[in-house]
Amino acid sequence: MGTIALLTAMYFFFAIFQCHPVSYFWLQFSGVKGACLSAQLVANVTIVYSVFAAIADLIFGTLPIFVIWDLKMNKKAKMIVGGLLMLGILSVPLPSF
Repeated sequence: MGTIALLTAMYFFFAIFQCHPVSYFWLQFSGVKGACLSAQLVANVTIVYSVFAAIADLIFGTLPIFVIWDLKMNKKAKMIVGGLLMLGILSVPLPSF
């Protein structure tokens, strides 16, 4: 959990400071002077971060299986509880109205 938190913080700052000055990201087509990292580098870093985040999501999503493995309850109850706990993998954002 600490690793993914550190990677998220690093990616956050990478995304913010990919252009110098930071405002150049929004104003680059209005004649302001500045520079940004290459689009290929930004894409590669984003892909690497996404892979690590997906792996962490799968690990934390399947962790409940090992937590309830040795509990003293019948198999059907374990499957129901495990299925409910694993719903975190589906973390689909709900639309806000």
